[in-house]
Amino acid sequence: MNYRQTIVKIWYVWIIAALLFNAGRLPRVRAAGDESPKAQVGEGLTATLDPSIKLESFLPDGAFIVQFNQAMNTTSSKAPLLTYPYVAGKSTWDAARKVLTFQPAEAFQVGAVYTVFLSPMLASSTGENFEQAPQWRMQVKTGPQVTKYEPVSGQITTRRPVITLSFDRAMDAASTRAALSVQPAVMFSAVWKSDRQMTVKLDAPLEVGITYHFTLSTAAGDREGIPLSEELRWSYWLEPLTVYAALNN
Repeated sequence: MNYRQTIVKIWYVWIIAALLFNAGRLPRVRAAGDESPKAQVGEGLTATLDPSIKLESFLPDGAFIVQFNQAMNTTSSKAPLLTYPYVAGKSTWDAARKVLTFQPAEAFQVGAVYTVFLSPMLASSTGENFEQAPQWRMQVKTGPQVTKYEPVSGQITTRRPVITLSFDRAMDAASTRAALSVQPAVMFSAVWKSDRQMTVKLDAPLEVGITYHFTLSTAAGDREGIPLSEELRWSYWLEPLTVYAALNN
């Protein structure tokens, strides 16, 4: 951790302590799905979320954008926007000093809930502060899931099975194909019947006596770039060959 990160974290802890100390003065935290993302607090100074923000399904790598009705003093707070749990990131202002954009250094945790709040030190260019620090509750969108795969893991009777993977949403074809692997290695091709269903065809037949392990890693992502919620593993092995011998009397 470098010096700048240490200072930011100390500042973050101080802000959290200040907010908890003044808990009785804090506004209601907006739950994900509230009709209006506007936090109108203070006398005249307001903070409103950008219309693109969806609190109930925020993208993991999305930028959190807050709009103000007045030009702000950008030096009034070293950390104008913070999150709980803490996420490192960079806050930037537009030229008019009315739009604050927070871009996380790393993606928000898929499926997690965060409280996003403005620093109580933040002030407008005229010196006006928020009487109550605005904050919002944000639900990060969950990752895609495999709803079904066929044939299911286990013993199979065909040496070149056609494998079908079904997903709960439209997937990115390239990343999903690249995320699929087989050990021992077998070449295969992938065809999409729809944006939610991938069909896998083996280029060579499987061998008897060998167990083949298939893995679809979390590198697979949906059309919005959200990674698979959990890795999928399954295995196939062939039914033993039965040899019948004819006996002559």
